[in-house]
Amino acid sequence: THDGTWHFQVAGTKVRAALAEAERVRAQGEKLVVFSDCRPVLEVLRDALRRTRGDGAVGLILGETNFEERMATLTRFNESAACCALLLSVQACASGLTLTAANHCLLLDLQSHEGRELQLVNRVWRIGQTKPVSVKRLVAAGTVEERMLHLRKRSKGLMASESDADQIAVSRVEEPAASGAGGGAPEQSERTEELRFLFNAVRAEA
Repeated sequence: THDGTWHFQVAGTKVRAALAEAERVRAQGEKLVVFSDCRPVLEVLRDALRRTRGDGAVGLILGETNFEERMATLTRFNESAACCALLLSVQACASGLTLTAANHCLLLDLQSHEGRELQLVNRVWRIGQTKPVSVKRLVAAGTVEERMLHLRKRSKGLMASESDADQIAVSRVEEPAASGAGGGAPEQSERTEELRFLFNAVRAEA
């Protein structure tokens, strides 16, 4: 529908999945970092975790969070065993941010390219991390983001099966291809095909 119902159904499904993941990680005595572009979703998730685990169980940092509040939240997450989840807007993730107190990473949104996702994951998986790191991405079936993931995999030659869509790993940033003469028309045609696939739900061939 065009009234926003579909959007909130998808967001609600992801919130429930994120809550389940947070509970699973907490039961293991470990910590989780959740990344999202959507502030309302992060706020709903924060409120739900507060109701079930108390105010000290979760921290939230948004792009507009001031420096003092940001540092206090990071200190609590790093030092308090009771704080098991940190919710971060993508805009709040500075390149120098270190979150090695956590070893679980949850991406609520599919980013525009894998390089951006890798930057997020590297907040947790970096020098100083002493535990194996688990990274999960939530992708809603039957949506544009699922088709974006399909195209991303196709471009990397990973279309071995449809069932591995939820297992695709964040990988290195591809070097941009050198532009050569005579390549404009085929590239433009391919881009047009991809746009049709994304927004008209036309199946792209592997």
